[in-house]
Amino acid sequence: MTTAAGTGDTTGQPSSGSDGTPSTADGGIDRLNPFDGLFLRVEHLVRMQDYALALATAVGAAGGPGVVEGFEVTNSQGVLQIGGGLAIDGYGRPLRSGRAVALPLADLRPDTDTYWWVEVTSAAWEYGESAVQGTLCDDPCSGGATRRPYLAEGVRLRLTPATEGALGSRPPADRRGWLASRLFAAERAEASPWPYDPAGWSVLPGNWAPPPAAATRPTAVRLAVVLPVGDDHKAWEVDIWAARRERGAPPPQRYWQGRLGMRPWDVFIA
Repeated sequence: MTTAAGTGDTTGQPSSGSDGTPSTADGGIDRLNPFDGLFLRVEHLVRMQDYALALATAVGAAGGPGVVEGFEVTNSQGVLQIGGGLAIDGYGRPLRSGRAVALPLADLRPDTDTYWWVEVTSAAWEYGESAVQGTLCDDPCSGGATRRPYLAEGVRLRLTPATEGALGSRPPADRRGWLASRLFAAERAEASPWPYDPAGWSVLPGNWAPPPAAATRPTAVRLAVVLPVGDDHKAWEVDIWAARRERGAPPPQRYWQGRLGMRPWDVFIA
C-alpha cells in the first residue's frame, strides 16, 4: 500500500476493512457478491445468513432494547413461571419465546444481601438428522455420516445473582421497596445527569458532544427481580417493574433524557 505525498490518498487492494482508500471503513455487514461460475459452498451460504442477521440486528439496535410484549413473571409455590414473549437485546437481536418456561427457586442459596435478576437471553441449538452427501473421506460401505441440518433460535431464561449492601438489615416488609428505590437511583446515576452533578452547573460542558458509540451492550433483557421474603429464605417475592423496561425509545433519545435528568418513558412507566 502506498500513499501519495501531500495528498493523503492511499491506494491498495480492497478488503473487508476498506475499499483500498483511506476514506472508507467497514461496518461489519458483508454480503455475498455472486457471479456465474462461482462454486457455491457452505461458507457462501453462511455469509448470506450472516448478512441478513447483521442487517436485521443493526436496525433492531437503532430502535433500542427492551421488552416488546409478554414475558410475564409470576411465582407459583416456589417456581417462577415466565410466559412467552418478544424482546430486543442491546445488539438488536430479537428474543422470542413461544411458550412458558418454569424456573425452580428451591436451589437458590441467598446470603444476607443477595437478590436475583430474572433475565432472558438468546439461545440456539441444532436438531434434526440428515445424511452427509458427497464427502470424499467417507467410506461408502460404512453407511456415511449424518449431521443435524436445522438450527433453532430461541431464548434462555436465567437467574443471575446480585447483591445490594444492607438489604438484609432492612425489615422484611421493607426490602422490596428499598431495593427498588436503590435500583432506580443507580439507573439515574448511570446516565450521568448534568443538573444533578454535585459540583453544580459550572461543570456543564461548553460543547455538547454527540452520544459516544457503546463499547459493550447487554446481551440479556431483564424481566424481574426476585428476593427472599423473611430471614428463612423459603418464600420469595417478585418485583417486575424494578427490572423490566419496555421498548419505548431509540438510544439517542434515552441518552439525552438521562443527561438532562429526565426520566425516559420506560422508566416513568416502571
